[in-house]
Amino acid sequence: MIYDSIKTYRIQLDPEGTMPNIDVGVRVDGRDIPDARVDYVAMIFVDRVVHTLGERRRCLVPADGFYEWKTLDAKTKQPYAFTLRSGDPFAFGGIWDAWKEPDGGWLQSFAIITTDPNELTTTVHNRMPVILKPSEYDRWLTRDDAEHPPVDLLRPYDAGEMKGFPVDPRVGNVRNNELSLCEPFECPPNSA
Repeated sequence: MIYDSIKTYRIQLDPEGTMPNIDVGVRVDGRDIPDARVDYVAMIFVDRVVHTLGERRRCLVPADGFYEWKTLDAKTKQPYAFTLRSGDPFAFGGIWDAWKEPDGGWLQSFAIITTDPNELTTTVHNRMPVILKPSEYDRWLTRDDAEHPPVDLLRPYDAGEMKGFPVDPRVGNVRNNELSLCEPFECPPNSA
């Protein structure tokens, strides 16, 4: 979501999932990674984003949950879903960018900012996305104070307000698209 000057929200999703055109250091093995570690983003805010991301390139990424994969052994990973206990939708803190492609078209993309895990997500993965509370949305999106960007919001979300549960491993294949994949999954014996 991109915040514009008349305080309305517009969804600008990139179907190809490409990274913003900024140096956030999240390219691995020649492929883009759609998140950016909070420690690096904080450094960007401090070092070079005062005139770019710090002023106008923060966004909200709406969601009602996210997945992380727990490594069970060298060959097996179990996906877990994480949601708010309330079941309410929420927004990840993100950064966005747009740039002109060689063919003259514009490419718009975003990255979800990640941070250290909270007490719940640390049992599954070594990071989690930055989740913002509705009361923090305006502060995250405002451009009024570019000298003091809201890096304090880039912290783990309260684990007590979240729940996590294993889901069907088929969720990891984009060809599988059924609601039951988001429901709690009973792991077969000796698998978790």
